[in-house]
Amino acid sequence: MDYKKDIKDIDIASRHPSNGMIAFGVTISKKCERLATAIYLVTNFLSDTEPMKSRLRTLSLELVRDASFIKNGGKMMEHNVLEALRANIEETISLLELAFIAGLASEMNFTILKREYVSLRNTIEVKKVSRESQSDSILGDNFFAPQFRTETSALARTAQPLPKGHSIGQMNITMSDRKAPAPFLKPNTPNLTPAHTPRAITDIAKESRRTRILKLIKDNREVTIKDIVAHFPELSEKTIQRELVAMSDSGVLKKFGERRWSRYAIA
Repeated sequence: MDYKKDIKDIDIASRHPSNGMIAFGVTISKKCERLATAIYLVTNFLSDTEPMKSRLRTLSLELVRDASFIKNGGKMMEHNVLEALRANIEETISLLELAFIAGLASEMNFTILKREYVSLRNTIEVKKVSRESQSDSILGDNFFAPQFRTETSALARTAQPLPKGHSIGQMNITMSDRKAPAPFLKPNTPNLTPAHTPRAITDIAKESRRTRILKLIKDNREVTIKDIVAHFPELSEKTIQRELVAMSDSGVLKKFGERRWSRYAIA
């Protein structure tokens, strides 16, 4: 009977992730893979009998595994997977703080790792809230910035084995000509040099611009570039088009039509 087919179709649809969630899953997976690599590098100099070494590595592998579920799992799994990722990150951050206080991790390694884990946690929390409200959100422009890749490769390039009896906290790592990170007591208020300040301001402006565009699209369901230009006369058509393309590529928006007839909606 037809109703059986309808039930089957609904069940199949509920087991497959949305395009937006697949793109988000790919993004998260890559981030988790880099974090797992960094964890293995930083814990490589801990004794094999140190329980924290094994636990941190296990958590990093579980993070990679769970992140892969987002792009491969169904909609019914999304909430549980996001919550599992958040819990994993919280435990990892706690262990990193303990390792730093106990002198098992250097301040530089701790600061880099904690910052990246906090960034990942914040991104997941934003996505979790947006899924619950049946809307979507944007990924920060710095989410895949090359900064962390540089820092991770620097760990592998400059870390040298230490004599027995030395802890990882004594590792001497050179991060090219980068200034030392902010002290442990103020991890959320890093000192910005003049070279970094303009980029931070630009990123904030871009995030604000995308948020306003997303709100307009959400309120109107579908819009064209001309609709957005009419609401934001201070933005050029090229700027708006660039933002729409970026958000479409990241899975935040869906695009219908081509060129001047293109319409955009929340993914």
